[in-house]
Amino acid sequence: MKKRLSALLLLGLLLLTGCADTAASAADSAYRVGVVLKALNSQHWHEVQSGMERAAEEQQVELLLLYPRTENDEAEQRLLITDLLQTGELDALIVSPCNSGETSWMEQEAQAYGVPLFMVDTRATDRPLPYIGADNRHIGELAADYLLEQLPEGAEVAVIAGSSLQSSHNDRVQGFTERLQQAGGLRLASVTHADSDLGQSIDAMQQILDQYPGVTGVFCTNAVMGLGAVLTQERAGTARPCSIVAVDTQDDALQAVASGRMAALVTQAGDEIGALAIETVTRALAGQEIGGSVYIESRLLTADNAKQYWDERREESGNVQTADR
Repeated sequence: MKKRLSALLLLGLLLLTGCADTAASAADSAYRVGVVLKALNSQHWHEVQSGMERAAEEQQVELLLLYPRTENDEAEQRLLITDLLQTGELDALIVSPCNSGETSWMEQEAQAYGVPLFMVDTRATDRPLPYIGADNRHIGELAADYLLEQLPEGAEVAVIAGSSLQSSHNDRVQGFTERLQQAGGLRLASVTHADSDLGQSIDAMQQILDQYPGVTGVFCTNAVMGLGAVLTQERAGTARPCSIVAVDTQDDALQAVASGRMAALVTQAGDEIGALAIETVTRALAGQEIGGSVYIESRLLTADNAKQYWDERREESGNVQTADR
């Protein structure tokens, strides 16, 4: 009875949230892997999904992928993880946590079912769980290095960050601020959290323009917030030139860099993260040692190389559309 009730709960959650049960069929699969992402409401998360699906097909993995409606919905994500463990009969579980500091319960529940747990895109901060994704502190360092090179000594910079509960954003801020402190030359005026939301980032950028007239560089810890900052700057006009640097590889942000609307973008390719996660987990299930963290490569893109990078990604995905300058 308990298992039937749990299955009914899972069905209800899938109707409210989302599921992609894909890749190899149960009869053909070598492993069954459950995935719970933070959301599927942006190009980044769709690319994580597509990378996982591609790798799962290649590795003959049956993939059950779930996600809450928003990146900050801890309660909904917890229900999905709990019920997936109860009904999924999994060989492994991959999670991108909405709250990096609340993962010990996930580990305990996974261990109760004999299921190894891995973090993707966002590392755990309360438990030493295996992590697959970008080196987010390095992303912050790359952004800082760019602004240190571009801005005059004594210039002020600001940060627009995502959720303070998520290590991916916190690590980027830490890498950025520590590099500024080490190098000297630039002053950090403020760090504002906008929860990876376009509207909140527009408000945050307007606040920076109003309260800190000396700011000439802004680091946004994802592309959505970077685009919000760009829109706000453009409304302000040419009287407030500001170098905006963001993170991710979504098309509209790449085009903004290629056209000169955004100064730079540090790459975090979702499809690479998704594929690497499935490949890493299957190696671990086969008995190979994977270590604590497995990173994709991140690059700094400017108007000089963003168009080429964008076109190469579209060709690799089978979409031959090219970016316009």
